[in-house]
Amino acid sequence: MGILIQDLRYAVRMLAKAPGFTAVSLLTLALGIGGNTAIFSIVDAVLLRSLPVANPHELALFSDDPSQGAYSGNVMTGLWYEFTYHDYEFFRDHNESFRDICAFQSNRYTIRIRALDSNSLARAEFARGKVVSGNYFSVLGVQPTVGRLLSPGDDRPGAPEVAVMSYAYWHRRYNNDSSIVGRTLEINGAPFTIAGVAAPEFFGESMNTEDFWFPLIAHPLVSGHEPVFEDTTYYWLNMMGRLKPGVTLRQAQVAVNVDLRQLLLVEAGPKPSQRYQRSLATSHIQLAPGALGISYLRSKYSQPLHVLLAAVGLVLLIACANVANLLLSRAVSREREISVRLAVGATRGRLVRQLLTESVLLSSMGGLLGILGAWWGAKLLFVMVAGKGFPVHISENSLVLGFALLISLAAGIMFGLAPAIRASRHDLASSMTRSTNLAGSSFRQFASANCLVVLQIAIALPVLVGAGLFARTLRNLLSEDLGFHEDHLLIAYVEPETAGYTPEQARVLYPSLLDGISAIPGVLSATIDSTTPLGGHESATSISIQGPSAPHSQKSGVPSEDMGAHMVDVGARYFETVGIPILLGRDISPEDIQQNRRVGIINQTMARKYFAGASPIGQQYCQGSPFQPDRAFEIVGVAADARYYSIREAIPPTAFNALGKLRRGEYIVIRTAGDPTRIDAEASNVIATVAPLLPSTSVVPLRNQVQNRFKQDRTVAGLSGTFGGLALTLACIGLYGAMAYRVSRRTREIGIRVALGAQQSGVLLLVMKECALLVAAGLGIGIPLTLASTRIIASQLFELSPMDPLTITVVSVVLAIVAAIAGFVPARRAIRVDPMVALRSE
Repeated sequence: MGILIQDLRYAVRMLAKAPGFTAVSLLTLALGIGGNTAIFSIVDAVLLRSLPVANPHELALFSDDPSQGAYSGNVMTGLWYEFTYHDYEFFRDHNESFRDICAFQSNRYTIRIRALDSNSLARAEFARGKVVSGNYFSVLGVQPTVGRLLSPGDDRPGAPEVAVMSYAYWHRRYNNDSSIVGRTLEINGAPFTIAGVAAPEFFGESMNTEDFWFPLIAHPLVSGHEPVFEDTTYYWLNMMGRLKPGVTLRQAQVAVNVDLRQLLLVEAGPKPSQRYQRSLATSHIQLAPGALGISYLRSKYSQPLHVLLAAVGLVLLIACANVANLLLSRAVSREREISVRLAVGATRGRLVRQLLTESVLLSSMGGLLGILGAWWGAKLLFVMVAGKGFPVHISENSLVLGFALLISLAAGIMFGLAPAIRASRHDLASSMTRSTNLAGSSFRQFASANCLVVLQIAIALPVLVGAGLFARTLRNLLSEDLGFHEDHLLIAYVEPETAGYTPEQARVLYPSLLDGISAIPGVLSATIDSTTPLGGHESATSISIQGPSAPHSQKSGVPSEDMGAHMVDVGARYFETVGIPILLGRDISPEDIQQNRRVGIINQTMARKYFAGASPIGQQYCQGSPFQPDRAFEIVGVAADARYYSIREAIPPTAFNALGKLRRGEYIVIRTAGDPTRIDAEASNVIATVAPLLPSTSVVPLRNQVQNRFKQDRTVAGLSGTFGGLALTLACIGLYGAMAYRVSRRTREIGIRVALGAQQSGVLLLVMKECALLVAAGLGIGIPLTLASTRIIASQLFELSPMDPLTITVVSVVLAIVAAIAGFVPARRAIRVDPMVALRSE
């Protein structure tokens, strides 16, 4: 320890004697280490953070699909990702691998809350609620803060209505008042007793902040839907189990799929159809580790974050190469010092240790600066990635700090080892007798520096090409034809039933709202729909088609295996309002809505897939099978395809049904003649006037919703561009430093050349030729490396090859030009060398 302290003191003195070198090195390392720490902090929060429950490693998910909603239709084939209530009961009662299995619905509902003693005409408070099985908290291992949590007894028919409140909502709304336990609140018009408050850190199995949890039996009251417990075709639940001691996930996987086949055989009856037998053979459940829970953000950003972490890791390598180059240059000026130390008896090992102490101290100081910068930068980047509603936050925990410490030490050893070993190999006699300016002109003399410069350019190229590919992907997405006109559209979401309106009152309210909004100057039309374009909500189901032009397997009403479509409920003049062209037939008319006609419009994809060129007008389709005429919709039109659900994926068959039974909430879509933001306040006032009990409704431009779909691509393109620019800057700084060092070491040689008659252009060409060789070598190594590495991001690109020649060529040319500029500055200094000054300095 005494020797170590002595080495540290000496290292501090040596770094203080070279403030320029120290400052540049610290800044370079702080950028590299800080960038890595910032991205790793986000990776930790989004991808690595376990659920705040007891022994999360024992949990297993029956599907970690982050999508929300339900599937309604025939027996699910292939991979099962949702389950009926009957399925849940079967697995819960027949499993042999789990201590217990709980169920929960992925959907979150907006609930209306009012104290029982409040004025019935007063505006209600709104919160988020979720339905879970009675054993949900016991399976997860969550403890209450006050009161108790749900139990299986709360989830039985006839049980008193109870709810569990989240700690965040309890703290925000009731200021941690423990008297809330046992109090009765009116929730969606029904009395619920608050059983207790969950633990402060618990937010649910999904990365969403919940306010209330209700037992599954309360689903009709919470959702406003009819009971679905006996419906064996309504798949609406996810499941999670806690493994028994000694049971592995793979063993449970086998047992669960055996149970699934038993379930399907029981449901099939004594004589299952051939189609059912085929579905039985392909049906399976893929268990997933449940420690991390379910996160849409994790599935969305998993690959981009890994790519960014790799990119910023390459930036750190460039930074290390830069500092190593600086240390090599600095070692030259310390040749006499090192020689004297060797002469007085210092061993080479002792010398290497001293120099490594300096480099590790330098990297540790750079790491400390990087952590301070990363703490601020990570929070800013995290908001860009996760938004403000994500329940997990950035924190400098032991894992993040350990990562920063590890890469700081690794960086210090990485960039310090080679210069230290080389410095310790100085020839003692020549170092003591020769002048430091008598360096030869051989290209091999600068081999170490040359290799580091080539390495920086080779590493910078794939980072820059990746940034270019992400930027071009974003441009392709922004220029994609969506199939509708979002520039003059406003949307507003209203929930009359949640606000206390009866279904009969809501049916009268919607026409009043549309009439009031349509009367606003500048409004061209207004309509209602259940799902707005690119709103992130989907409703897919199996269908049956019947009619003269129906597919052959459909004429009997028996669907083929791939008969399915997305469903959207829309109001009158919907396609006129949204701007989707009608190619055949007509739009849904006000009379269709008023007379409750069961008519619908299908998109081009559905017409092409299921009618094979024949006219679908007059044909009928219905949800599920067999075909039921009383539930069928008559096709009255064919609309152009539109990017309704996803910009990247293929447009699915979609049917737009005339809005019949109103749901608890619908979207109002408004088309304006001019800028929609000029009338959004007036539209909000109309809604508040016509429906005073509705909560404050925000009326926002649809283009905001559309632009939000590009959030991930904007974030990835912005971050990759930032790291690409940083990589380019560091590589060029490294090239500049190497060329400047080369020129300074060859001052006498250049002076002699000039004295013997060399022209300035010749000297400039000599230096630039060596610069060009370094750049060419870097590109020669970097291009194959780029072609191999960009395949990793192929799934993140849109209408672009990962080996796009235009992007690679443009980036290579830009890198070469910037590198040439970086090399020109020291080359220009070389042609200004005065031969007399250069020779006199010897």
